Amino acid sequence: MTNKELAIILLDKQYSIVGLSFEEACNMEREEFIAYKMTLEQQREWSEWAVDFAVKKKRWSKKLAKKEVAMLDFQHGLSLIL
Repeated sequence: MTNKELAIILLDKQYSIVGLSFEEACNMEREEFIAYKMTLEQQREWSEWAVDFAVKKKRWSKKLAKKEVAMLDFQHGLSLIL
């Protein structure tokens, strides 16, 4: 599995929380995408799942997986409801 394939799977899972697919999110305007938000609890659950998935699929250490998932979330993830 390439890093790009992993990123698509992880983001698709996150976007599904708000009823979007990865493809739908890619085809949206930035302003429309920003309107979709998730709760902190949803973000924590997704992050835990994503780290475990990355460790399993890429055989990364948990520390590396946490860093990579956090960066992916920061760059392409959904905003949080505060």
